[in-house]
Amino acid sequence: MVVDLEDALGRASSSGASKSQPRPTIAGRPICLGERKPASPTCRDEVVAAIEALVAGGGAPVFTVENVHAAMVSCGSAWSRETVAKTMLRMTRPARRPPYLELERAEPDLYRVVPSRDGPGRS
Repeated sequence: MVVDLEDALGRASSSGASKSQPRPTIAGRPICLGERKPASPTCRDEVVAAIEALVAGGGAPVFTVENVHAAMVSCGSAWSRETVAKTMLRMTRPARRPPYLELERAEPDLYRVVPSRDGPGRS
C-alpha cells in the first residue's frame, strides 16, 4: 500500500496541486528484489541485459558503447549514451553486488565480457 507522506502527516500539499492530477511515472519494468518493494531497473541492469542479448544473438564477442546503447534504446530504455559509457567503464572493475558481469577493454573503444571467476558471490 502506498501512503502519501503529506496525507499521513495531515499537511497540505506544498505544491498546491490537485489530488486528481496523475503522479508522474518512470518508464521501465519492475524488478523483484526479494522481499523488498519492486524497483525500476538500474542502468547497470539494462546494460547487462543488452550485452547478454548482443552476445547471445550471435554477435561478436566484442562490442562498443554505441552497440550496447542502441540495443538498450531499441528495448525502450531512456538512459543516455554518456550514462551507458560511464556505467560500462565502471563495469571494468569487479562488482560488489549483482549483476556480477565484469567487462574488460579489448581496445580503446571495444569491450568484452570477462569470463566468470569462481569466488564469493560469483557465478
